[in-house]
Amino acid sequence: MPPFQYLDGELMAERVRVADVADRFGTPLIVHSARSLARHHERIQSALTPIGASVHFAVDACPDLGVLRALAERGAGFYAGGGLHLERAWLAGASMQRVVLAGVGKSDEVLRAAVDGVYSPMFGLGTLVGDKPASYRGPVGLLSLDNPLELERLRRAASGLRVNCRAMIRVAIDPDGEGETKFGVSPDDVELFLSRHDPAGPVKIVGLHAHTPPGGRDAARIGRTASLLCELGLGLRARHEHIDTIDVGGGWAAVGLSRRVELPETYADAVSGATHRWVAEGGSVIVEPGRAISASAGILVTRVLDVKRLHGRDIAYCDAGLEERLRPSDAGGFRLAWPVSVDSGQEPPSDEDSRIDSRNMHWADLAGPTGRERDALARGRLLPKIESGDLIAVFGAGAYASRCVLTQSGRDGCARIIVDEYSARLTRAKGDGPASLRPELDTGSPA
Repeated sequence: MPPFQYLDGELMAERVRVADVADRFGTPLIVHSARSLARHHERIQSALTPIGASVHFAVDACPDLGVLRALAERGAGFYAGGGLHLERAWLAGASMQRVVLAGVGKSDEVLRAAVDGVYSPMFGLGTLVGDKPASYRGPVGLLSLDNPLELERLRRAASGLRVNCRAMIRVAIDPDGEGETKFGVSPDDVELFLSRHDPAGPVKIVGLHAHTPPGGRDAARIGRTASLLCELGLGLRARHEHIDTIDVGGGWAAVGLSRRVELPETYADAVSGATHRWVAEGGSVIVEPGRAISASAGILVTRVLDVKRLHGRDIAYCDAGLEERLRPSDAGGFRLAWPVSVDSGQEPPSDEDSRIDSRNMHWADLAGPTGRERDALARGRLLPKIESGDLIAVFGAGAYASRCVLTQSGRDGCARIIVDEYSARLTRAKGDGPASLRPELDTGSPA
């Protein structure tokens, strides 16, 4: 069963009416499907079975704790791009050994929290996961290091805490061949990096990591990254036998969002083909899909506040908008937006290439609440008649929503829920505008 489908003119999230949860929790609202998240993760993991690769969800794509918990329960690992992402992975119930901490410019505080949970900000707050504080969690499975100075800072932190940890070198690989990136170590300098490192110290370098940025729909980009890492890794293992892991990063297209992008099996085949020799010689592989898992597993629900007629079409003002330039790039940024409740026969087309029956349809723009020209859910769409109070669903909104959603009081004031068959659970309450002022008010009045 699709995670979101119309039944007798009513949009359902699994087996829950979307209109009911919008009335219960308020709008704007982001609804995630737990079963869809699980299916996407399992599909990618299954496609990588030939090489036994480990799938680590990129927390940055959707840091909502409800989503992370749903994935952690299915055994997903996590790719944390910074300190707060690390804490969210732990709060979601993930084993720290299944977490990769990456990102550049990691502070000493973040490095200490990564190797010893006593230094987690959650420990100071008395937060428990499974009845245990952060001090029980142990070091993360892997840290990705951008440069030799970061390695030295990690070494000092681990030595001072008497903790051993495992790390990877981030390699500056550009799969598009457009020049070196500014992050990571040049492939030509990795050998020098390793030769200057003491393998007997508290930090053991065991792998190579590359970041494949999102963009395009070409699985061959991932294959090129994996191939370059394998070639480098195989050359290094002759002199540094402890190198046993390569992390090829993310960059996968969203599962189920568009038929115009390559399937996850195509990406998996590209990775498997590039790494078969590495795996045959005992190496392991990590991949870091984010939006691939979460994008189509979530919708944004917004309520129409006002409607006016202008230049021959309806302009509907909603309580949420999307900043166009920050939208994920799949399908050219296009997102299906459609009323949550429609008359029979006015359901959206099930195929993205299908033509809409224009009878009883109206041209409309769906505008956001900020008054900015870029703040729009959709422009020039043929939709059923929209009236004030109607609910609109924007599909494919399960990734990077915190970056894209605009509300009257500022960015991302959405409530969040996760649906699991018949149940809907609130994971984050709707933003309270006045409450956001409290930190400033608590600083005191000027003298």
